[in-house]
This record gives sequence, structure tokens and C-alpha cells, in this order.
Amino acid sequence: MVFKSWRIGLDIQCDGARAVALSQGRHGWYLQRWWDFPHLKTAPTGQIVLPEAMADWHRQLPLGAQLRVSFPGSRTLQKTVTAEPGALTEAQRAMYLASSLSRPLHMNAAELSLDYCTQSSGEYAVTAARREEVEAMRMALHQIRLIPIALAPDASALQSLIPFITAEGYSTVIHQSGEYWLWASAACWGSVDKAQVATVPALCQHIAVQMSQVVTCHQALAVNGVAYFDPWSALVRLQPPLPEKGEHYAVALALALARVHQ
Repeated sequence: MVFKSWRIGLDIQCDGARAVALSQGRHGWYLQRWWDFPHLKTAPTGQIVLPEAMADWHRQLPLGAQLRVSFPGSRTLQKTVTAEPGALTEAQRAMYLASSLSRPLHMNAAELSLDYCTQSSGEYAVTAARREEVEAMRMALHQIRLIPIALAPDASALQSLIPFITAEGYSTVIHQSGEYWLWASAACWGSVDKAQVATVPALCQHIAVQMSQVVTCHQALAVNGVAYFDPWSALVRLQPPLPEKGEHYAVALALALARVHQ
């Protein structure tokens, strides 16, 4: 076993954290291990509190393992920004994009942490979060000796599952995570409060997608023409026993499958 090839996805939610370790073999992705770290008590909303059982988790991870960690998509902002007026250095471009997002938020550009990619139109698709919240996540992980190579919005991670559903004619994955709906297609992703959109049909209408194009990782939500997709089916080799509520690991699996830059 080549330990350095382990890719680990860690999904942190208010009810605890779940992680999956994968390695890539000749024929696809192999499951190495999975972990469930429930909170002994309810974590305060909006605070980064890691389960106590994670304190010594780093001892179970081999050297060289690549860790990707979820960040709440509900705590991010997405915006399309027009290309800069002229050639800029990488640092200047980052400041230009941060300034473009900070003005409508009435924030200082230095208060934002952002990532971006260039669209075919030449515009930038920018994702931003409050820097203090991102740093709080990094600090909490650092205190238990975990250094991720990437923090990714939980909804954006689901894009890693898209290649496994397109062959069947589907375009969009929806997932239920705590009080939020997560959704992703090849081109975009998002997070919607369930208090705002209560049902799957309403969610499909909200994101302007036909239910016949949608799959869900929750069997209970596979109604009204919405197909069920088992996220564990993306792997070619499993290590039983698998967790009883396998759908709760969809984001962790997607993170482990993801490229560093989506």
C-alpha cells in the first residue's frame, strides 16, 4: 500500500465530522478507511468546534496523506466579476477581485479570503468568505495537528460527483446537509437554507433545473422523478463494513475525489 497516495476528505458539520480516505488504483478509486466523529453536545451555530474524538486523529493518518476539508457553503459569496482593465500581476488581480466583492458588502478587501477561476467569457467566477472565519477553521485544525491542502465550500465539492452521473443523462446533484440544501452541476454550485426552500421540487424550481435532470444522495428524497445516486458507487473497491448512513458521507467522499483546484 502506498500511503502517500491517500486522499482524505473531511466534512465538518454541526452534528460532528465525517471523513473518508481513498487511494487511486489502476481501475479507479479504492476505499481505505472512513471515520465518524459525532459531537457529544450540539456545536454552537457559526462557531468552529471540532469533535473531541478528533484530538488524536492525526496519529491514524500516514505521512504524505492529502487532506481536503469542507467549509460551509452558506458562509461564502459567489459573484461573476468582469476582467480587469489591463494586464495585472497575480497579486494585483487578487486585490482587484477582492475590491470588487468588498464594496457591495461594505467590507475592507483585506477582510476577504477568495478563490477564482477564469470563465470562457473572460470573466472571473469568484468565491469569497470572511478571512477571519477561514483562519478560524485553519487554526482549529492546526491545534489538532491537521494541515489541509485545501478548504472547499461543501456544495462545490459535490462537483466531483458530476462525472459519475452524466453518463446516465443527469446534470445536477442535490444533497441535504443539516439545515441547508447543497447542490452542484458542472458549471455552478450553491447552498440554500431549508427555511427558505422546504421541498425538493421547490429547490429544483429555485435553481432552475428539471427534476428529471437531478440525482440525490438521499434515498428518502428520491421522489417526484428525482433519481437516487449512491455516492459510494463512485468507488471500484470498498472495505466493508460501510457506515449505516452512507449518504451522510457524500461531501467527504466528494472532497477526497476532488482536484485541489475545482
